[in-house]
Amino acid sequence: MQLPNMPDAKQQESAFTGERFMPHQTDPLLALEHYHRYFFASRFARNKRVLDAACGEGYGAAFLAKIASEVVGIDSDGATIAQAKSKYSSIPNLAFEVGRCEDSLEAHGDFDIILGFEMLEHLDEVDQAKFLKNAQSILRRDGLFIVSSPERNEYTAASQVKNQFHKHELALFELDALLRTCFDHVHLSAQRVLYLSTMWQLEGWQDKQFRFHARKDLTENIQRGESFSPPLYLIALCSKLPLAEDVIRESNSFYFDASHIEKTKELLQWALQLQAETQKYQEAIQNLQRQFDERTAWVLSLENEIKCQKDAIARQKHESDERTAWALSLADDLKGHKEFIARQEKELEAERAYSKQLDDVALSFIYRVLSRLKILPRIRVR
Repeated sequence: MQLPNMPDAKQQESAFTGERFMPHQTDPLLALEHYHRYFFASRFARNKRVLDAACGEGYGAAFLAKIASEVVGIDSDGATIAQAKSKYSSIPNLAFEVGRCEDSLEAHGDFDIILGFEMLEHLDEVDQAKFLKNAQSILRRDGLFIVSSPERNEYTAASQVKNQFHKHELALFELDALLRTCFDHVHLSAQRVLYLSTMWQLEGWQDKQFRFHARKDLTENIQRGESFSPPLYLIALCSKLPLAEDVIRESNSFYFDASHIEKTKELLQWALQLQAETQKYQEAIQNLQRQFDERTAWVLSLENEIKCQKDAIARQKHESDERTAWALSLADDLKGHKEFIARQEKELEAERAYSKQLDDVALSFIYRVLSRLKILPRIRVR
């Protein structure tokens, strides 16, 4: 059984935005995840009436229409539904309608199988609850509700970015609790693209069973109850009646798509190229780290040298300040001495003037005495 493959499919497809999966426009790993879900659902859809909620461009609904009695695909985007109607118009038991999963679905009638692949996370908490109630109300008593959702913790760790189209992602225990509000019987499985080594008979392998070997390495087994990989996506089988054992067994399956072999080779080559480039970048980063460490050490040595220079300048400034203070004190002392000398000189000048005055008085007196006594010749008074 193969998915619909039309020669002109690529020409009719809209651009991939990341909100809805578009065949031929995404990487093979994402395609494997989406296609595997529909192949899983096909195990229960034979001659059944199927509702594909949030069907997107309709590739899965078209695939199921090959074995189901009737398939109805609904999506909230009118342009996407118009494209699906045009692209798959040749399939008589397939219908597409515009509709919101959180609104009433009773107008579509009852269904044996209801699918909700990768759509819960696009709704908020309120609308998630509404959709489950709507699905429960139109699911026949022995019907099967199959839903998938990314496991929040592992999905965030794997993608490293927040998906702008996701409103409310759910962890495993949250999804289980949410589903059990509307369905009495819930069986959860995990999905993830894994690395596998495959061995098969060259002829007649389609009719043979495959044995699955899983170990941590060649010598250590995976213990019973321990998962061999954390679930990236969760797949839930929900029903009003207890699930049959043969239905639960279908949860263990592998999906192989031969059309992606060449693409996988390209991815491997691309991965090897990325690994080589990564090695170069790592070496460049290590080289830059060495240069950074060397320059950091150089900067630290400069900082230490600058600190020593600042300390020396501070000491010199301190000494200069002390000498300036000493010089200023000397200047004050010198000024005092000059003022003292000036005072002494002034006093000396006064004494000289007084002494001269005394000399003149004495000479004048002597002259008058001698003149009266007529002892000495005439003396010229200065």
